[in-house]
Amino acid sequence: MKTLKTEHSVNIIKLCETFRMWPFWSKKPTAPATVPTDKIIPLHKMDDTPIFRSMAFYSTMRFDAVLDPEKLRGALETLLETGDWRKLGARLRLNDTTKKLEYHIPASFSAERPAFIYVRERFECRIEEHALASQLPKASIRPTVMADTDSFEPLVRLRKDAPTRLEDWLYTDEPQLTLAIVSFEDATLVTVSWPHTLIDAAGLAYLLKAWSDILSGHVERVPAIAGFDTDPLETLGSKPIEEHVMSKWRVKGFQIFLFIINYILDIIWYPKESGRAICIPPSVFQRIKEECATYISAAHSMHNVKLTDGDVLSALIARLMCVNLPHNNRTLSIVNVVELRRPLAEDLLLPGKAYISNAVIGAVALTTVKDVFTQALGATALKVRNAIRTQRTRAQVETFMFFVQEAKGMPVLFGDGNMKMVNVTNWTGAKFYETDFSAAIVGNNVGPRSGDTVSGKPSYINVSGISNDFKRRGSAAVVGRDVLGNYWIIPWIKNNEWKKVEEYISSLE
Repeated sequence: MKTLKTEHSVNIIKLCETFRMWPFWSKKPTAPATVPTDKIIPLHKMDDTPIFRSMAFYSTMRFDAVLDPEKLRGALETLLETGDWRKLGARLRLNDTTKKLEYHIPASFSAERPAFIYVRERFECRIEEHALASQLPKASIRPTVMADTDSFEPLVRLRKDAPTRLEDWLYTDEPQLTLAIVSFEDATLVTVSWPHTLIDAAGLAYLLKAWSDILSGHVERVPAIAGFDTDPLETLGSKPIEEHVMSKWRVKGFQIFLFIINYILDIIWYPKESGRAICIPPSVFQRIKEECATYISAAHSMHNVKLTDGDVLSALIARLMCVNLPHNNRTLSIVNVVELRRPLAEDLLLPGKAYISNAVIGAVALTTVKDVFTQALGATALKVRNAIRTQRTRAQVETFMFFVQEAKGMPVLFGDGNMKMVNVTNWTGAKFYETDFSAAIVGNNVGPRSGDTVSGKPSYINVSGISNDFKRRGSAAVVGRDVLGNYWIIPWIKNNEWKKVEEYISSLE
């Protein structure tokens, strides 16, 4: 019993550190002096949120070819010196008066104040001869749970002093973007890292596409930036015109308190979690999707309803996230992160420009843990489809953002205080696996897998990161579909739950 108490005491201390409550006597650091020539602009409303402040991402693309690091570096430098794209080279600061984040954008970039940090490492061996790189996940003919994506940190964070929390940007002159390139004799790893306050997945997609266009000599294809020094979404949520379809299930008062308490207790009792890559081969996924479509046609006579791949993947993720839970009537909230550029295209985010800032909300499908397992997978996928269809309209987005403003920093949730919540973010639409760096290939130096893949495009994308104030458990990222048709998923789950998840994924074959 003494050991158990000691263990949980340590967990409580760690939790206090997570929420910045320990120690109370920490000396407040000082931000660098403001450079008079910097352009200062506030972050957009949807960028400066508690969750985004706590998170940073590392996106590592594996290319089965030798890429020229200087070409990649030069093209990215050119992009961030092109028009308003220089915003991505801004320094992050906290306004002492408003307590809001703001950007300090250098008038010009230099060796002393670069637009991004660049680091490179080279190994005189093939990638499969490297002890750690050889363990990077590879496509499988069977549904497979693979490595913890955070385990590749030595190949991702090449600097010991790389930022690990928001303060590391606020109180230094550190650029927000980092480009890290690891070269092998037959392959290249390209990592881009950034704080979540800077861009969302769609914003990263704009960045990668523009970078690729410049690399291939097509500067004219680079779009202009929307909302450089003004927030086009500033008024979003100020004029709700209809009731939200989920209003009667909104979690308020004591139920919010109960949800937060359950969340904190879960962290105390089960502090360790990890995100592991899962590969779903195309033949397996196609069979699962066809089974879902057959169910909908037979059970609901809905021949005109077409499920997307994302609907099916969300239902699949909901099952694997709940496989360790009792199959009872506990409420299950499946929250799909949906980006807003499409529903806002008629007024606030007009087409033709790249909106690289965060623009996402959650579309919620409610069910029960029991129903997820006793009903056909297609039933859950249909609930997800209906949630996205009804909650991503222009009017519903307006009302949801009204709720966000009304909540004043508290989470906007639907369900109840005891619910299990599963968050799904699907990046397939960002087309990360279509990133084309062919123009940087050195001669004919393509790797051994080039016969199966397009060597100038990623064969695998590893997503890892930092989350200081919030645990990632219960969340999953659909990274995308590779050039061979495999879907790659990364769920973040408590370490003690992975065994049953592996068994469930194996059963899909």
